Amino acid sequence: MTDGQSGWHPPMPPDGPVSPTTPVRLLTGAEAPPLSVERFDAVGMQSVLTRARDRSRFVAPPREEEATKRALPVRGLAWGALLVAAIGIVAGMVYVSYFRPIVDDPDTIVVVPTATATREEVTAQTPQEIVTEYFEALSTGDVDRALAMGNPGGNGSHALLDVDVFARARELSPITDVQILSDDPTATEVPVRYLIGGQPFETAIVLDLLDNGRYRLAQTTVTAEFSLAGGQNLPMLVNGRRIDPKLTFEVLPGTYEVSTGLPFVDYAVTGHLQVASPSRADVQKANVTPELTEAGRSALVDAARASLQRCISANSIAPAGCPNQASAGGSQVSSATWRLTNNPWSDISPTLVADDQSVALMRLRLETSLHLTYGNGSSSNPTPTIPTEVRASMLGTDPAGVRVTWATG
Repeated sequence: MTDGQSGWHPPMPPDGPVSPTTPVRLLTGAEAPPLSVERFDAVGMQSVLTRARDRSRFVAPPREEEATKRALPVRGLAWGALLVAAIGIVAGMVYVSYFRPIVDDPDTIVVVPTATATREEVTAQTPQEIVTEYFEALSTGDVDRALAMGNPGGNGSHALLDVDVFARARELSPITDVQILSDDPTATEVPVRYLIGGQPFETAIVLDLLDNGRYRLAQTTVTAEFSLAGGQNLPMLVNGRRIDPKLTFEVLPGTYEVSTGLPFVDYAVTGHLQVASPSRADVQKANVTPELTEAGRSALVDAARASLQRCISANSIAPAGCPNQASAGGSQVSSATWRLTNNPWSDISPTLVADDQSVALMRLRLETSLHLTYGNGSSSNPTPTIPTEVRASMLGTDPAGVRVTWATG
């Protein structure tokens, strides 16, 4: 059917939507177009229309603020934070090292590392073996090996755990003739007998049994204390090593002599300490007593004699710094002559001052005769008896350097 124009026109679509997948009915018979007219490819056309619709579909452009919004610089921020932290750490280190005031905490106990921290531990398979090795180390002066066989007996200073100090201890009282008195393979106390300084001694060495079945000494040293009253100004040497007597010390078995190292004042032999056993649990105390040596006594007496001679020879009724002092009762004295009438040195007992035992003291009784001549030409001959005392510091080493002072009363 035609409308006066040549060509074919597609039929009107039916009312309502047509699915793109609905097949188009082909016309037949009188409705079909002439064979000379090209057939319409409805399926292909539908595909073209579908693609056109897809291309022409509206897509909203991105919002302006989203398009212009920039992502956070995460890497930059991270590097910045690291830089700030590094600057803070460096500043803190500089402050702590150079500017922070350091105040000691009185409740803080500072532990000083000792050689025992790195000393290789020595153990033995049997109780008898470890005891034997310990006394062999003592007899040969091997301090490190002896100390490696157990822990110290206390918390004293290790200043006297020294090869030279112990060498002197061995000279004073060598340990010899050691005898183990038990063969019990499981004993934790081993009786032993030996000579120390030639004197017999017997003790029991206490051992620790370790988890690996081996043995070591429960303690290798004894804590010692050197008590010195009033000797704060005197030096103290133990076997030649100067120490602070206010401390306690760990020592090995042996003898420890105390001395001042001075010629005029020293410590009595009774203050020497002998340690016979390493298994003593109590503190071994040495009561150290200073005393004048013979050299100190002679230096004091000689200095006092010389000083008194100068005082007696002075033509003064009251020579300065001298014990011979008299009074004229207001009369004018033109001359004064002193003379000793006794021997004040016959009964003297030089000693040390109790509260400062670096100072020597000697009490004297002076019997004198004094001849006085007065300004009016008269004279008198009093005979004063003068109790006096003389003192001198004994910390020097030269007798000529001893200087005495006098006091009366």
